[in-house]
Amino acid sequence: MAEIIDTLKERQARKGLPFGMWGEAEYFADLVGKRVVIVGPAGYVQGMGEVIDSYDVVVRVNHALPIAFPEDYGTRTDVLYHILSHRGGTSKTVVTQEEVASWDCEWIVSRHAPRSARIRRVGPYLEGRKWTAMSHEFFFTVRKEIGSLSPNTGVSAIAHLLLSDLKSLDVIGFDFYRSGVYKGYGDVGEKENALRINENWHDTDAQLRYLAVLQRRDNRLHFDETLKEIINECIGGNSRKARKHKVSQQTAVPDSREADDIESAGSPTELQEDCSDSEY
Repeated sequence: MAEIIDTLKERQARKGLPFGMWGEAEYFADLVGKRVVIVGPAGYVQGMGEVIDSYDVVVRVNHALPIAFPEDYGTRTDVLYHILSHRGGTSKTVVTQEEVASWDCEWIVSRHAPRSARIRRVGPYLEGRKWTAMSHEFFFTVRKEIGSLSPNTGVSAIAHLLLSDLKSLDVIGFDFYRSGVYKGYGDVGEKENALRINENWHDTDAQLRYLAVLQRRDNRLHFDETLKEIINECIGGNSRKARKHKVSQQTAVPDSREADDIESAGSPTELQEDCSDSEY
């Protein structure tokens, strides 16, 4: 309780945090006892806006702001987990100062560690915002459980949120690109197949198994029916076969939003500092 009387700058100076970063414990304190929902950009989500807005804390990932289709995905964003970059060409381009300033949310959580090259580049844009970061140790603990390829940002965020004393965590709108993403989300390439691209960068089956393990460990974690079905399919041994069929037969999401796929760039072997990141 003594920390409450300290100024933010004093706390940051004592902890040696860069670019005005807030401590992870300060972020987690805002989640204590809260009903939290993390919302992905999957194309299948329809008419969930009011339900999503009813939660105490709404979490989104990467390029979810500004919010498109609020009737489906809700209007609020309290926490934004972000890789702080865009895909393009053969390398990643970091977000701009203008982008960061436009993010209408209370907290920004970097997928990259506080002392990473990404934070050294983007940190000045984050100064003055309430932001924190996943530690290097946390991210690679998650990655070790998943395997040789890095986890999607959304999977990392789910595991990170569960470190807090939140009351419950519901997951909506994550299907690992099976339904594409809603039109306008992220660095969209109309000719790209996000399902195939994601599997170049990430081990989907390993992540699905990891999510199942997380739920067994922690009964605060709840998945929507779509993700439940995909996880059960994976555990049943049919996931990869089903996805191969989906890739070859993939059609547009049957609604007016015309879900698009995310384009990808860079090498799938990009590991340590700038581990491969997908859009969610």
